[in-house]
Amino acid sequence: MPRRCLHTRGELRPHWVNTSGNVLLRKLLAEAGADFKQEMETLLRQGSSTQLIDPYLVFSDLGRSGMTLWGLLLFSGYLSPLSVRYDGLQLQCELAIPNREIAYLFENIVRTWFTDPMGEKSYRRFLDCLVTGNLEEFRLRLEDYLLESASAFDPGQRHPEKFYHGLVLGLIASLRSTHAIYSNRKSGYGCYDVAVLPKRGSAMPSGEIPPGILMEFKQVSDTDDLDAAAGKALAQIDRRRYQTELDQHGVKNGFLIGMAFSGKQMKMAYKSYPE
Repeated sequence: MPRRCLHTRGELRPHWVNTSGNVLLRKLLAEAGADFKQEMETLLRQGSSTQLIDPYLVFSDLGRSGMTLWGLLLFSGYLSPLSVRYDGLQLQCELAIPNREIAYLFENIVRTWFTDPMGEKSYRRFLDCLVTGNLEEFRLRLEDYLLESASAFDPGQRHPEKFYHGLVLGLIASLRSTHAIYSNRKSGYGCYDVAVLPKRGSAMPSGEIPPGILMEFKQVSDTDDLDAAAGKALAQIDRRRYQTELDQHGVKNGFLIGMAFSGKQMKMAYKSYPE
């Protein structure tokens, strides 16, 4: 590894993750359930996640449960334990990503889940529409993505709103270099769903500071209720003063967005902030 670093004249690049194939890892992560993917998002966003680990990992059990997948990531060095205690025959571990190299790998895997069906150029345009306030095109591109890529059965029956919440978070995860992305944080009189706030020093091509964005999600079973649900989501932001988060971060201009989903269909209501 030192030789490779010298070969590139000391340029810092991911080296360890490229010394072996990651095909199995990518396959297992892509096929993992919604709960595992949501925890992975928490890990990337908040820095740690507490999970039960089976120390007696059997290769044939991989992919059958989230527990075995967490064990694979821990024992193969893709995650590090911050704390460990026994819970019967299992281990309860607070897990964290060990370094920026592994964080880059995970972020790249998550990004490919979304860029593969959308296409890299279209995906970049999708993100650009959001952070520059071109919300009509952002809505159209999100609708196209749902129609082409999201199965009508993906949301499940127990917590369908969490599916859409996680989907949007995954789609915008690549903005982390220029924006702070928060989820389910307290603000005003409750907890908003997602906030996308420009980091200090970030700017649009025009030189202007990008707008701050606050989102609230709703899920309905009847597509005829989508418009009304999107309006209720937007009204909830105002009623519970979620936009306090924008004020506290010094955001001078932004957008409040209510999104409603039903299967592969969605509607969006939004307004500028401050009006």
